[in-house]
Amino acid sequence: MKNLVESHAGAMGAAYRPQVAWDAPAELVLDDRGMIRDCNAAGAALFGQSRDAMLWQHVSRFFPQLENMNLMEGGALSARFHFLCSIGCGFQSIRADGERFVSELFLNELGNPGARHLRVIVRPV
Repeated sequence: MKNLVESHAGAMGAAYRPQVAWDAPAELVLDDRGMIRDCNAAGAALFGQSRDAMLWQHVSRFFPQLENMNLMEGGALSARFHFLCSIGCGFQSIRADGERFVSELFLNELGNPGARHLRVIVRPV
């Protein structure tokens, strides 16, 4: 699929530059307090920062709607957060340069009951 995107970009001219490779979804790994513990290269590129700069920032820095929301409750995924993500709610997203866009979030719980983490896959819409 990447070759298709590159050939399409060539046909459209130099102005078309996809920010993130199609085969690499943007992913963040959060701890139970919403702090970013890890992210992949696509996640860093989507938000216009290096991976190291994203680590240990609260997820609400990139998704302001999550500022006062409990992401995890009692060691499990918050029912409200899970519901909003499962219905395809659009979340306001902010890049490091201040550019705003809307994203859908997809969730996977990671770890064991004593150490839960949350994988968040980000899809700009």
